[in-house]
Amino acid sequence: MITAKNRKAEILAAYEELLAENLLLKEELEKGRTELTMRDYAQDVKRRTETHQVEFNLFVEDCGKAANWVATQCKRVELPHWV
Repeated sequence: MITAKNRKAEILAAYEELLAENLLLKEELEKGRTELTMRDYAQDVKRRTETHQVEFNLFVEDCGKAANWVATQCKRVELPHWV
């Protein structure tokens, strides 16, 4: 529990300020206004695509390494001669 009265007042003032800012942002979203432009969205998609491509390529390499490891660890199984 906070005991200093001025500290409580500071926290309450900060809370009220953030609440007011949150309400303004909520109103802007409801009106459909945004500060992001189509160029911003395009750059974001481009960056995400590049990142996902790198991650996918690393995944494929890891799958190849796993397949090679399994191939080296497995011994060839032969059927008995009487079959």
